[in-house]
Amino acid sequence: MISAISLLLGIALIYSIPKSISQSIARVRHQIDDISKGGGDLVSRIPVISNDELGALSISFNALLDQLQQLIKQVSRDVGSLEQSTDHLKEIAINVESTSAKQTTQLSTLSVAFAEIGHAVNDITDNAVNAASKSKE
Repeated sequence: MISAISLLLGIALIYSIPKSISQSIARVRHQIDDISKGGGDLVSRIPVISNDELGALSISFNALLDQLQQLIKQVSRDVGSLEQSTDHLKEIAINVESTSAKQTTQLSTLSVAFAEIGHAVNDITDNAVNAASKSKE
C-alpha cells in the first residue's frame, strides 16, 4: 500500500514539476516575445513567483526592462535636445545666408563705385595730359 501511494505521489510529482517549470518558462518567453516584436510594454514586469532559478531569471529580466526603459527615456530627451539644436543651427544658417547676400550686394556696389572712380581717374589723367600738351604749344 505504501509503495502504491509512493508510486502515485511520484507520478504526480513527475507530471506537476515539469508542468510548473514549463509554465514559468512560457511566461518569461511570452514577455520576451512581446518586447522583441515591438508590441511589448516596457512598463509591465514578469511576476516573481518562486525563489528558484526561474524566479532569478524573472528578477534579472525585470532589471533589464528597467534599464531599457531608462535608456529609452534618455534617448527621447536627447532627441528633443537635438531637435532644438537643429532648429537653432537652422536659424544661424538663415542669418548667415542673409548676411552673405547683403555683403555680396554691398561688394557689388563697391565694385561698381571703384570702376567709376577708375574711369574718373583715367579721364582726369587724360585731361591733365591734354592740358599739359596745350600749355606747351
